[in-house]
Amino acid sequence: MSSPYSKKDSLENALKDKYIKKFHYSTFENITRIASGAFGTVYRANSTNLGKHVALKSLHENENGELFYEKFVKELTNIMAVNNHDNIINFYGINIDSSTEAYYLVLQYAKDGNLRTYLRNNFKSLDWRIKINMAKDITSGLRCIHEENIIHKDLHSKNILVHDGRLLIADLGLSQPLDANSNSMSGGMIAYTDPEYLRNQRKHKRNKASDIYSLGVLFWELSSGRPPFSNIPNFEIYNLVTSGKREAPINETPKDYISIYSSAWKNDPDQRPTVKNIFDFLENINLENIYNGSNDNQYIQLETYIKNPSQASANVSSKDSVSVASSCTTSNRGEATVSSPLPTSLSATLNSNSNQITKYNYNDFKNLKNIGKGTFGMIYSALLMDGKRTVALKSIVVATAELFVDELKQYSRASSHWILWNFTKSNEYILVLEYANGGTLRDYLKSNFEKHKWNWNDKLNLAQQIVKAIEHLHSNDIIHGDLHSENILLHDNTIKISDFGISRLSTELLLDSKNTYWNFALGNIKLLESRLGSTSKYWESHTRSRSRLTKIFVESIESNTIKTSVISPDATKIEGTVGEAVKPFVPLIGAVILTIEEIIKVYETVQYNKKICDSLMDRVNAAEASIKTLKRRQTENEKNFRDRGYYKSFIRFNHIMKRIKVFMADVSNLRSYQKFVHSGSVKGRFDSLTKDFDVVMNELHFTSAVSYDEQRRIDQFALESDDADMTKFLERIGDDIIDQNKKINIVLHEVSLMKEKLYHSDSLDKNIKATKIESTELSDPLISKVACKPLNLQNEDPKEAAKIQGELAILEKLRDSPNIIGFYGLSFIENSDVMILEWAEYGSLRELYCKYEIAWHGKVQIALDICRGLTFMHSCGILHHDIRCKHIMMTSRLVPKIANFMYSRSVTSSTTDMKVVTDIMRWMAPEKLRESVKHYVPYNFKSEIFSLGMLLWELVFEKIPYENWDILKVREHVLAGNREKITFGKAPPDVQKLQKDLTKIIVSAWQDDPGIRASLQNIYLNLVQIYDEYCTPDKESAPVLLPDKTLDLDGSLSRSVSINDEGGFDLPEMEFNIDDEIPQIIPLEEGISAHKRKEYHVAWDCFVAHADLDSALAKYWKGHYLWEGIVVEKDREQASKLYKEAADDEIAVAQLRYAFSLINNPPVKFDIFLKYITKAADNNNATAQFNLGDVYLHGKLGKEKDEELGIKYLRLAALKNHLKAKKLLQELGIEN
Repeated sequence: MSSPYSKKDSLENALKDKYIKKFHYSTFENITRIASGAFGTVYRANSTNLGKHVALKSLHENENGELFYEKFVKELTNIMAVNNHDNIINFYGINIDSSTEAYYLVLQYAKDGNLRTYLRNNFKSLDWRIKINMAKDITSGLRCIHEENIIHKDLHSKNILVHDGRLLIADLGLSQPLDANSNSMSGGMIAYTDPEYLRNQRKHKRNKASDIYSLGVLFWELSSGRPPFSNIPNFEIYNLVTSGKREAPINETPKDYISIYSSAWKNDPDQRPTVKNIFDFLENINLENIYNGSNDNQYIQLETYIKNPSQASANVSSKDSVSVASSCTTSNRGEATVSSPLPTSLSATLNSNSNQITKYNYNDFKNLKNIGKGTFGMIYSALLMDGKRTVALKSIVVATAELFVDELKQYSRASSHWILWNFTKSNEYILVLEYANGGTLRDYLKSNFEKHKWNWNDKLNLAQQIVKAIEHLHSNDIIHGDLHSENILLHDNTIKISDFGISRLSTELLLDSKNTYWNFALGNIKLLESRLGSTSKYWESHTRSRSRLTKIFVESIESNTIKTSVISPDATKIEGTVGEAVKPFVPLIGAVILTIEEIIKVYETVQYNKKICDSLMDRVNAAEASIKTLKRRQTENEKNFRDRGYYKSFIRFNHIMKRIKVFMADVSNLRSYQKFVHSGSVKGRFDSLTKDFDVVMNELHFTSAVSYDEQRRIDQFALESDDADMTKFLERIGDDIIDQNKKINIVLHEVSLMKEKLYHSDSLDKNIKATKIESTELSDPLISKVACKPLNLQNEDPKEAAKIQGELAILEKLRDSPNIIGFYGLSFIENSDVMILEWAEYGSLRELYCKYEIAWHGKVQIALDICRGLTFMHSCGILHHDIRCKHIMMTSRLVPKIANFMYSRSVTSSTTDMKVVTDIMRWMAPEKLRESVKHYVPYNFKSEIFSLGMLLWELVFEKIPYENWDILKVREHVLAGNREKITFGKAPPDVQKLQKDLTKIIVSAWQDDPGIRASLQNIYLNLVQIYDEYCTPDKESAPVLLPDKTLDLDGSLSRSVSINDEGGFDLPEMEFNIDDEIPQIIPLEEGISAHKRKEYHVAWDCFVAHADLDSALAKYWKGHYLWEGIVVEKDREQASKLYKEAADDEIAVAQLRYAFSLINNPPVKFDIFLKYITKAADNNNATAQFNLGDVYLHGKLGKEKDEELGIKYLRLAALKNHLKAKKLLQELGIEN
């Protein structure tokens, strides 16, 4: 490390030939920290010499503790070259704090803050004259910079300051002369960064055109008042920008202004204008020609430039990726003008359809009124000048020639009673259509459903009209392709299908007409729903049920035999007759289908007991296949459909499928696994569940693909294997997750409840916040060394600030794990909020392996501890999102601490270094790399496992993955199924075996298919095995940190192991007359609703029927009626038995009721009472948590007093708004 004198000498030598005023530190008063940028911290101070406020900017020190004096000199040199310009921050001199030898630039203070904040606070008061002047200010400053042959390289709205209405360019720390090497990967904000540089950061040299791109983005921000691509993850912004997407124009923006910034942010740097051109354009801008387009267009898609440099086109891409282009040219006067040549395909279509299409002039219409938005344009109503007809005008910018031509073709082929013309005004084409006075079907349903009191004949009439219209389209070989309730209009109660913008002839695309029927089926679900025509997102996401549901709907509509008695509001809305005998089974089949879909979703996130869940999925798959067979062979099953016992068995089948879902969710999640730890009841619950399933499958005559004996063998193996793995896992995972009494850490439940209140409640709970630490406490010499990390809460929106406080409160809870960095709370230091964190002496794991080599036994121990920390986080339902060695902090005892995960990253700063965002891709799972704007891929546990595999590789070889590779090359490499090389150097035999075992673990995490990727439990147990075999006592006593280059980590003698050679480890209609109709049993949920409506007789009949069919929840409700004597005589003995049966099936409220039922039955067995009250508490029953907390707090019922445990249970109850728990905590002086 260099001495302070060498730093000072270097700086003095660099400045000796420059005349620079030096200020003494004592001449500054009231020094207050106001901001922290990418490279430095800025303070406001009062200069007694200058008699005004100034800004003092110090530069950050690097990881080795050396001052960035090179950057200091660079910024100083740049500022001096452009000093005294009206639109560049003014430089007054330098200051050296003699006590710390810190160097400061003394700069002009901008009292109105940065441009981003200024726009957020003042945008509504800015007219276009002011905005244009602001654009001129930025352009003028940049022009001066470019004339000095300097490029800024980091131009964005936080580096533009505002002072007395004037804009000033600041932060030239990243800037450098044009002839310098400017392909550094440091700095920059993704949304403002030249896409050419983003694509090839190591080779592309940023230049003036890169600043012009940033200027174009800034101009768009001036027009919108918000940052580009706001509320979008940085990685997705990277994908958007590099794929040519830009923000769409804002309504009420001058078209000339749009043309200016559109030319500036072109993909091709050679096509961008100079800063002088832009300034000239602004001087001659026309503010009268205003843009007003559809707000549906989120982003515009830039096209390849195939014309001369003065002409370029930009396609507007809507959510449906439909292009709307406009050409931008430059006139001799330097003004930007818009022109749109008539496409050849459109002219040809108009000519070929001249007999069918009437062309109107704009003046043929009057009384234009905006009535809404179509998929690709605005829609207006208008009166033809003859006054005899109201029409709808659908606006489409003509440059979407292909789509516009398609729509014309489809209307001309399909329309038998629709009216269609075309006219042109200023190169804009508009379809003139029949006006529908009833609006869209969706709006019609919303406004009429409840008050209209439709009978089913009315509903069927509309449905039949839709079917006939679809038949008419299909008879003309037309597939609509976008059929939904907003594309169906009503006129005098007659259905009109509209919006053929993405229709195709069925011979033109490989598009199955069933897609149209699927959309139609969804539309009818909405039509039949009991609520106000609400759209069911659930249905839209469950495409697996498409063919099943479609057939039911089409058959039911065409047969015209739906009756109101079939409809059950809570029974999936899959309504319709396939014969009267089938009628009672329709809602049951639908309910089973939905439960299967839910089970599949649970299975996709299984973390533990995978083999047990596999055995259950074997049965679920058999059930799904049997349902398909039952529907396909309806005629053969007529006798079964008439059988009362068969009907009851089907209801029992429904209950069992729901039990499978609950059991799978519980057994596969560590937090829910608590209920099985003490009782050891996994096998008992599994055996009971599978036995009941097999019995009911036999009663329904359903078959399984696997023989009974074979399935039992599979089940036995699954139980034994998973039980052994879970036992070993829980023994070795650590006390922070499960204690010696086999009690899962209550913090896991606490964090889960906090997250629920933070993210899923209607309003934020402002009581969930981080601990406040007074700054005076930090100076106490008795307090251990801590790390202080600034964050900006004061400038945040109040709601966002409350959310951040909640996230920090959760982060605080995570310090229960010894392998997660301790967050102690928030303090307020130097006018800024500061996170107080546990100190890590060695810095990050990456810093550690850069200084030393880590012995093999040390690598295994570190990997184990990282897995323990991740297990704790995952058990709380928290994902890291960016796991790598840089985000693992190392203490003096070489204990790894996971840090910088999602919560801390999201609250530190809204400015994200572009290098950080792109670097994440080196550790990113392939499914996330495939993600696009249209194809969102959620980050889940499996994604994190892949990143963990990359971290383990990094730890093994002590270097970042794909070092020196361009990011696009990394993405292409990974998506092709390739991974990093695994090549080891010479090593002793025991190390070679360890290396081979580690390779298997890494490759198991690298699998392309998330479904076969190793689980965290599996990785941990394999690391435990390596540790037990290799880390013998003699090795544990050996040094962990070795001098650099001691180990031959990646020598060339061993063969490379890649995913290719080591991957894939163990890498017709039915109608019947029914004489004896089966009485239907209403769904249990409907019975509970009846109870709430005080329809107690209806509810009692429902509870009795479902209890007799083994529904645990129904048993509880039946017991409740017997206990309270609701519509039946009290029978508390029978009620208590029913409570116990339901309690043993994990119904929390039944566990509570059974516990208290014992008190009324002397002698009281308090051990059994405590057993069930504990079960209810562990199942998140707030009343049970309060009572158990009271027991432990005061040492009641023979329990030893345990205030800490008692308070934890009380807090859990308080988090669920239990008033007595809140009051008791308040009396104890404890925050809840």
